[in-house]
Amino acid sequence: ALPTHAAGLPLAEAARSLGAYVLAAAGLQTAVTVGVRGTRFEKNVRNAAGDGDAAPLFSYLVCLVAQSTLFPALLALSVAQFPGLHAHCTATFAACDAAGGTCWMRVLAFVLVAYLCKDLHLCDAMELLHHAAGIVVTSGFMLQKRGMFGYVTGCMALEFANFFMNLATVWPYRASRRRAYLASVVAMSVSHVVGAY
Repeated sequence: ALPTHAAGLPLAEAARSLGAYVLAAAGLQTAVTVGVRGTRFEKNVRNAAGDGDAAPLFSYLVCLVAQSTLFPALLALSVAQFPGLHAHCTATFAACDAAGGTCWMRVLAFVLVAYLCKDLHLCDAMELLHHAAGIVVTSGFMLQKRGMFGYVTGCMALEFANFFMNLATVWPYRASRRRAYLASVVAMSVSHVVGAY
């Protein structure tokens, strides 16, 4: 039997909302692809990459914006709805709704799944496996009464670190690309400490 609720909403309403987020993310991905194609920025990245292939560039640009601004902002709004980080991480969607206003964790969960869906067509086999696993696990937490808040908080710590990894990947200046990768390694290490906390 199908569950009756997801992300604290009736299943049909949650599915409609999630579908709208996925369509919006795909639209954004397409808009960035069209907007950047043929620009000087794309040419610089193609030249730096050396292989002439900047197809993933469009996806990386959307990822960089999401990881550095959208995810942290939504997480901060969600944490602010509770007395502290522990209360936030152990919360339920019912408690979030009881706090009044928008349940920002629900928004963040929908955004996370949409973010993972937006560029499946650009993924290689390992990236596809990674994104599919993220979609399944995040969707699975949506079906649970508890656990989403702690899970997504940990994910956001790692996504913020992924910003540096993606930046290093598309960094158009060969001379300083090694420094970008070193920044990625440091950020990843710090994010694991934050995620463990």
